Amino acid sequence: MDCNRRLELRLPDREKAVLHDYAKAQGVPVSTIVRRGIRAMTGMREPLNETQMLEVVALRKRISAIEARVNAALSGSVAADALADLSMARKDAQTALGR
Repeated sequence: MDCNRRLELRLPDREKAVLHDYAKAQGVPVSTIVRRGIRAMTGMREPLNETQMLEVVALRKRISAIEARVNAALSGSVAADALADLSMARKDAQTALGR
């Protein structure tokens, strides 16, 4: 994630202390907590980390393999219906991930 913009934030001492304590307990910088709060308030999705991206790639490969097997094994309207269902599942997964 490219974080190259600085933002100054003025807080009462008590809120600042709570923010620092919470960040320390989470094991992340205060800026991460602030970004998470902004995302939560605005409905933005949390960016995927490297492990999650690899999991998404693996899931997409599995879906593609299933589509190929169904296509090879079935014929006629049954295959078309199954492929349509898989295609919708793929679109739903991508929509859910916001990708």
